[in-house]
Amino acid sequence: MQYTASKLYKYHSSNLRFLETALKNNAASARTAIRTQNKDATKTFVRVHHLLLGAWAEVRLCKLLNEHQSFDSSEMSKIDNCQSQLDKWNKVVELAFRRRYNVKKALLSEDSLDPTTYHRYQVISGVINNELKDIIELRNRIAHGQWEFLLNSEATSVEADKMEKVRRENLQSLIFKKRMINFLADLIHDLVVSPDTFERDFDKHFKGVRRFQKNIVDKPYANYESKLVASYQNGKQKQLDRLEASKQQIRVELENELRPQIRKEVIGEIQSNQKPKSLLEKLKRVFA
Repeated sequence: MQYTASKLYKYHSSNLRFLETALKNNAASARTAIRTQNKDATKTFVRVHHLLLGAWAEVRLCKLLNEHQSFDSSEMSKIDNCQSQLDKWNKVVELAFRRRYNVKKALLSEDSLDPTTYHRYQVISGVINNELKDIIELRNRIAHGQWEFLLNSEATSVEADKMEKVRRENLQSLIFKKRMINFLADLIHDLVVSPDTFERDFDKHFKGVRRFQKNIVDKPYANYESKLVASYQNGKQKQLDRLEASKQQIRVELENELRPQIRKEVIGEIQSNQKPKSLLEKLKRVFA
C-alpha cells in the first residue's frame, strides 16, 4: 500500500516533533554531564546528539518533499534518483531555482540568473555543502558505530580528517548548527513552496544562518563549559548553605523547646543536693 503525500507529510511531521524532543532531552543530559565534569558521559551524549541531528535533518527534508505543491512527479523522480541525502538537498535547491526563475537546462550561473539571485543560490549551496554535509556524512559514520575511530569506505584505514571533525564537535557547536540548519531549511521551504515569501524573507533567514555560523567560530566551547561547571558548583554550594541554615533553624527550635525541661532538671538536682550540670552541658548531651 502506497501512502499519499499528505499522509506521509503527517508522519514525517510527527517524526520531526519526536526528534525535536529527543534533541532537547539529550542536550539536557549532556549539560548535566558537562556540569559534573563527567567526560565519558559528555562524549557519549555529544555523539548521540550528532546522530539525532543528522536524523532530524533527513526527516526535515522528507517533510518538505511531501508538502502540498512542493514538486511534481518528474521533479520527485530526479530527487529520488539521487544517491545520498546531500545530493537530494542540492537537487531540491537546484530544481526550485530552475522552476522559480525559469531556467530549464542551462547551468545555474551568473549568465542564467541575475546577480542577486545567483548569490542567493551560492549562499544556500555553500551551507549545504559545508555545514550540512559534515552533519550528514559524519552522522552516517556514527550510525555505523564509528564513535572513536572513523574508517574509510573499505574499512581498511582511519580517515584522520573526518575523525578530527567529529572530535571537534561539542554540544554548543551542534546546537548552533541545528539552529543554523533550521534557518536554512526555512529558506529552502519558502523557495519551494512560496517563492514570493522566499524573496521577501531571504535576508531575515540568511541573517539567522550567518549569526550561528559566526557563533560557531567566535564563541569558545571552553567558556560555555566553564559557565555550566560554575553554575553547578554555585548551585551545589547554595544547596549546602540551605541545608546548613535548615539545620541551624532546627537546632534553635529544639533548644527553645527543651530549655524549660532542662531548667526543671537543674532545679531538681539542686533540691536533691546534687551538683547541677550546667544548661550548656545538658544541651550538649541532647545534641551529642
